[in-house]
Amino acid sequence: MNFQESDLFTGLAAGEYTITVKDARGCTFAQKFNVTNTGGPTAVTATTQAASCQNNDGSITVGTATGVLELIPTQLTVPTSRSRKTLQDWPPGTIS
Repeated sequence: MNFQESDLFTGLAAGEYTITVKDARGCTFAQKFNVTNTGGPTAVTATTQAASCQNNDGSITVGTATGVLELIPTQLTVPTSRSRKTLQDWPPGTIS
């Protein structure tokens, strides 16, 4: 068993872990801990800016999201049924 001097373990996936500590006399003690997985975002707010007179200048601004510590990055998904690969120059209307 390899011991480390740091008390911090990072990059852990959700699951059960056993932490073993050792004192100066070589005595050890082990205890299990469970790292849980957060559920992720549960809701998002956004505001829209209408496109002007059939121009492709509308926008969507993402507001807040609940159920997250930090919202990064934000992505707008366009269904694969659309022939365009990017959101640039999309005409006004619903993307579906």
